[in-house]
Amino acid sequence: MEHGRPPAPFVPFPLMIFTAAAGKSLAAPLDRVKFLMQGQHESIKHGRAVTPYRHVFNCIRHTYKSEGFLSFWRGNMATCFLPVPTNAVTFASRAYIAPLFKVF
Repeated sequence: MEHGRPPAPFVPFPLMIFTAAAGKSLAAPLDRVKFLMQGQHESIKHGRAVTPYRHVFNCIRHTYKSEGFLSFWRGNMATCFLPVPTNAVTFASRAYIAPLFKVF
């Protein structure tokens, strides 16, 4: 705290959005494959798929061949914005609460 004023809570806000989006984007292909594996039986039931995936690598190969490389990030934009409200509250409250518990 400089000059007796608490630090501005929204200074690191753009950085928080970037780090949340980067973290979610790195994990997006794994999430996409997980969702495809979990929903494969419904896809078969509704006629969108013919046979179930044999294993994870089969799912990855099939998705890459049929939909392309960028399909692993389908639906990622909504996932990137999910942690924003939680992280905003965390960053804002940390700026005010952390100095109260300063040990060193």
